[in-house]
Formats: sequence, structure tokens, C-alpha cells
Amino acid sequence: MTVIADYRLVPEVKFPEPAEDVRDAIAWFLSNTAEVVAGGTLPPGAQLDRIVVMGHSAGANHVSTLFLSEDILPLSSPVRAATRGLVPKGGAFKFTFGDMPLLPTGVLEEYYGSQEVTPQKMPTALVAGASEALIKSLPDVFVLASEREPA
Repeated sequence: MTVIADYRLVPEVKFPEPAEDVRDAIAWFLSNTAEVVAGGTLPPGAQLDRIVVMGHSAGANHVSTLFLSEDILPLSSPVRAATRGLVPKGGAFKFTFGDMPLLPTGVLEEYYGSQEVTPQKMPTALVAGASEALIKSLPDVFVLASEREPA
């Protein structure tokens, strides 16, 4: 089964709201699996409480941010407990202004708040500042880099 969570976009939202949208969608799914699968068929033994979370491009940034921030996803969260794998694909995890040709000018500043704040909130900074407990809480992570995605 594949569940595709959507999130709001800039300029209507600011950091960390899209990551919160993904968190809330996953939490809703975990709380409503009976409703989700009603009328459908699943293979015997399907475990809907053991999930893999994947995000592509900006979605890779959002799922990485989600799992790297205890403020957004506490260590005791049912979403964290149910997640067995994290697959960020083709995302940008470290930003250098002027080196992001795929993004319209000003998107990072609008999302994160400013050029000064962005380096503190990007996924690589969240990893660097993560507690040992948070790192140990991470599910298996499989990062996929695409040929024409950011370095």
C-alpha cells in the first residue's frame, strides 16, 4: 500500500509547517488504518504500523526535517515508533545561496525566514545539532541521489 501525503507550499507556509503537514498525514493514517483499507484487500500479515516514509525533492527535505527535529516529531511519537525506514530521494540537504538554480530567487529566504536563519534549519545542520538519543531513534535511512538533482 502506498499513501501519499501532501503539504502546503510557499508562500502560504513557513518552516516547519510542511514537515508538520507530513507528520499529521502519517499520524492520521496510523490512527485510521481500518478506514483507509475498508473495502480493499491487503496481503495476509500486512503490518500497517510498520511503515517506510519517502520524500522526493522538497519532500525529501521535509521528511528529513521531520525526523531530525524533536520539536516537530518527539522521540515518543507514534509516527517515529511506526517508521522502519526513511528514504529521502533527490533532495537538497545543504543550501548555498546562488548555487540552487532550480529554485526561484527568494524561495529559501521566504521558507526559512532569512538567509541568516537558513543555515541553522537545513537538514545537515539538524543532523549536526541532533542529540545522541535522536540519532539512535532514527529508522534505517536510505538516501537516493538522482542524476540531475542538487549535489
